[in-house]
Parts: sequence; structure tokens; C-alpha cells
Amino acid sequence: MKKIPALVINHGLLAVAAYANDNAGYATAFDYIACHLSDPEIDLLPQGCNTHKKMMDHLSSNGTSQELRDCTNEAMAWLNYARRFVKKD
Repeated sequence: MKKIPALVINHGLLAVAAYANDNAGYATAFDYIACHLSDPEIDLLPQGCNTHKKMMDHLSSNGTSQELRDCTNEAMAWLNYARRFVKKD
């Protein structure tokens, strides 16, 4: 969890989400991020985009640059929350 925010800042949300395809731990974190972004209360992604692959597909093909910026900012806020309050099993 601690490495993901720095990677997102340096490489961007979509690049790190693409890297998550090859890393199970990152994939799990990005699945939670996608669920958060597609939550009706957050409403940054359509409700069907609840996995990191669907999030990547939507943002890379149908998303606007403003939507990508908003999703990146909200993902960074979620990661900050998760780093502080989510307990490791």
C-alpha cells in the first residue's frame, strides 16, 4: 500500500493499474479503488466499472481527461485513507 501512491504520482493512475495486471497485491488494491470510484455516492465511474480492468477500459476508451484527473485525485485520497486505517490481516 505504501508504494502505490508514489507510483501513481510518478507514472499515473492508468499506468499503475496496468502494472497491477501482473501483481496480485496491486490488483487487489486497484479492485478496491475501482469499487470505490464506481460507488453511487462517489459517482466518478459507471457502476459497472468495479474491477481495475473495467476501470482501465472505461478511462482509456470512454473517459475524458477531467474524469481521469478526478479519478486520480479520489484514488489518492482513498489510498491515503487506506494507508492510515485499513488493517493488514
